[in-house]
Amino acid sequence: MGVLSWQGSLRIAALCAQKADKEQSQCFMEHSAGIVESLLRRWRPGRRTAQHVEQMAVDLVIGSNETGTLLQALTSRAEHAMLDVQSSSSSEDSIKMRNSARAAGHLAGLALEFGRLARLLVDHSRTVWGVKQLAIELSGVYPNIQQQFPALRMQTGIYGRHWDVLERLLAGLERQRQGGNLRMAELGVACGPIGLHLLARFPQLHYFGADPTIKQDVWDAYKPYQDRAQLFATTSEDMHGKLENEAQFDLIFVDGPHTYANVRRDLELWEKRVRPGGIIAGHDFTIAHPPLLWAVLEYRLLG
Repeated sequence: MGVLSWQGSLRIAALCAQKADKEQSQCFMEHSAGIVESLLRRWRPGRRTAQHVEQMAVDLVIGSNETGTLLQALTSRAEHAMLDVQSSSSSEDSIKMRNSARAAGHLAGLALEFGRLARLLVDHSRTVWGVKQLAIELSGVYPNIQQQFPALRMQTGIYGRHWDVLERLLAGLERQRQGGNLRMAELGVACGPIGLHLLARFPQLHYFGADPTIKQDVWDAYKPYQDRAQLFATTSEDMHGKLENEAQFDLIFVDGPHTYANVRRDLELWEKRVRPGGIIAGHDFTIAHPPLLWAVLEYRLLG
């Protein structure tokens, strides 16, 4: 479906570009509407799942099968996206009529949305499989693991790099604080893109980052934010000891070494510094990093 949407956007762009200027807008709108109608017919005649698009989360339960629910949530979003494009393409709004490239842009955006949903389906399915396989393998050590397993929830409406997700989380915390300052700690700064992105996005954010391998270009990049950002060329444990004991954070992002020992230690140290209502988050909770995966699950299992 994504390929068809992309091909359709290219086809109508080439076709309508040959029309006179005053005819291009109508050409774009008519052809894009036809392509979306064709996609909806291929989707399954009479199928209408888009009313369930608000179902963003799918809970993982050991001993059950969430594949159908996950697929339904994602297909619902796909149909919702198609119906949105169909509505936009058939609109007679004068502003849209003057923008002759808008219809092709909608189709290109639809193709990207299909790609995002396909990626989410693959990533979530692999994580579900990995977590359940891990539970089976550890049932000899934890006989009641199915009953004790921590709650896991997959979000089907959130897509992007880790800074995109963190921006969304901080936006929610910003609304919660109603304009107050935000404090964030990042455990594992690396080349520094996350802090730089979020400091630019949130003027009230105070950022603390730890990494023993911080390079000079990272120090230089953070200079414009020196009144709101502190970098520590140390381990997360050392930064923890250097901060005031009573200092709490709205958001703590764990992205240091992905070993079992490091992840467990960071969770044990830093969760206590999250203010009530705050968030502790992390990166790479996937089957590509089994030690990290189990460190998080066991911490919750025994916590």
